Amino acid sequence: MRRFIQDIVRERYLFAGARRRYVNLYKQIIAHNPGLGLNVAATNEEEWLKRWRKYDKHVSPLGYRIFSKYVGEDLNIMPLEVCVNIVEPVLCPEYYRGLYSDKNSLTRLYPGIPQPKVLLRNIDGHYYDENYKQYKGDAFVLEEMLTGDVIVKPSCSQCGVGVRLFQKQLDGRYVDSNNNILTKEFLEDTYKQNFLLQERFQQSDFLAQFNASSTNTLRISTYRDRQGEPHVLGVFLRIGGANAIVDNAHGGGVFCNVSLSGELGKCVYDMWGRREVVFGGKDFGNTFYRIPNFMQVLKFAENVAATTLHHDLLALDILLDKKNNPVLLEVNVGGFGGWAVQMTSGAIFGSYTAEVMDYCTQVSARPRFMLDVMGR
Repeated sequence: MRRFIQDIVRERYLFAGARRRYVNLYKQIIAHNPGLGLNVAATNEEEWLKRWRKYDKHVSPLGYRIFSKYVGEDLNIMPLEVCVNIVEPVLCPEYYRGLYSDKNSLTRLYPGIPQPKVLLRNIDGHYYDENYKQYKGDAFVLEEMLTGDVIVKPSCSQCGVGVRLFQKQLDGRYVDSNNNILTKEFLEDTYKQNFLLQERFQQSDFLAQFNASSTNTLRISTYRDRQGEPHVLGVFLRIGGANAIVDNAHGGGVFCNVSLSGELGKCVYDMWGRREVVFGGKDFGNTFYRIPNFMQVLKFAENVAATTLHHDLLALDILLDKKNNPVLLEVNVGGFGGWAVQMTSGAIFGSYTAEVMDYCTQVSARPRFMLDVMGR
């Protein structure tokens, strides 16, 4: 009983904290978009609040005011605080998130699914090759592994934090933009442990045209329904900022809607939802762009979702190689948020919203000991 009460108190504290974070996000979006008139109630706002306050009586109307301006009036628009507090804990059980968030785990979790080539892994201080064969006594020569530009990243980073590009110089050294030289000593001083080295990915010419310095990705959201069938919810293209090597909006990048037929939208948005028609010299408003090989990309995403055993809601980062074939970069299973989805594609779950909420509220209502045993 004591543990049960502690869990209830903890959950209420976490609920309130997440709610405050998203309300703060809403307010910042409003502050950056004074022309959207977001301080005025939206059409059908009361009906929307009536629906969503069944799940959280403190739901803010600001979420609906914001996202309805981007994707139109839709009662399925999900409050981000409901998504993180009620939906994600059920569809993406915390117990398993660490495994899928660790980039050093992806090759084993998704064998046979194309991924960027790994040159070296550090897992808990021990070194391994691409196939997880351990280097006994750290018996490897870093320089012998390197042939072209190298990406170094923490295995559990988010939003591109800690990602570095090392480029080969005429004297054979590998140097990043801050003149750091790639050595085993530098890796251990900077990253300590749990990191990986990858060959710099040679991306599709189509995606490179938007920004050649960054590796631009397709963010594809998927949901596995109660019958076990995976569905693509929405897609947007992420483009890095000027001279950036990552494409995250938090790092100065932008994102652009992609329709389910592969057509790019007529504008891009930054992390605050500010709209630009021209970005990186590309006029999105007056140019028709279609993602090549897009149907194969969607099937690829559905296959990854079907292969994922423990999570029913995914945000996949997918690359296109030089032949426009899809390659899996990352599987995001926590902090889904959905703010960029609801600025571009529409309500996070669309027609699956009622099914998702019915299921998640039923599971959330189970006794705590049952959730611990079931992992969800």
